[in-house]
Amino acid sequence: EKTHVDDAYSLAFKQNGASVNLPKEIIAVREYDHITFYKEQKKEDEVLSFAIGSTIFNGKALDVKQVTSPDLKKGLFIDLDKLPDGAIIRTPKDGDTFTKFGGGTKKLCDYLTDKKVPIRLRKNLPVLAIDNTVLAIFGLAVSDKVKVDDTTKTILQLV
Repeated sequence: EKTHVDDAYSLAFKQNGASVNLPKEIIAVREYDHITFYKEQKKEDEVLSFAIGSTIFNGKALDVKQVTSPDLKKGLFIDLDKLPDGAIIRTPKDGDTFTKFGGGTKKLCDYLTDKKVPIRLRKNLPVLAIDNTVLAIFGLAVSDKVKVDDTTKTILQLV
C-alpha cells in the first residue's frame, strides 16, 4: 500500500540503521547509502572445529586450504603455527574482540561498523575464534595475532 512505500521512502532521510517493518515479514533498513529490503534470518549459533578442508557453515561454503606461495594481497591467509589449539568457527558473540592487521584491539562490533558491514549480516558472519578473541573474519579480515610473516612455515588460506 502507499503507506508502506512512504514508510520505506522516509528511510532515505533517516540515520544509518533506521528500519521499518513491512507486510509479509519484510524489513526495510537504511544501510549507509542504500535502502535494503530483506526477510529476517534467525541467528544460527552453529559451532565447528577448525580444520583444513571444505565445509558448510550456516548455509555458506567455507574452504580452508594449505598453500605454498600465496599472493598475500589477494585473499585471507593465516599462520597455522600461531593458531591456538581449540580454535573454532562460530558466529560472533557479545564481548568479542579483534586485533586488526597492524595492531590495535577493538570490540568486534566496532570493527565491523568501521568496515561498514551491515548490521543484518553481522549476526551470521563466520569467524575463527578462541574464547572471545576473534582471529579471522571469513571474507573480511585476519587478526594481527595469526598473520603471515617472515617466520611462517605453514600458510592456510581462508575462502
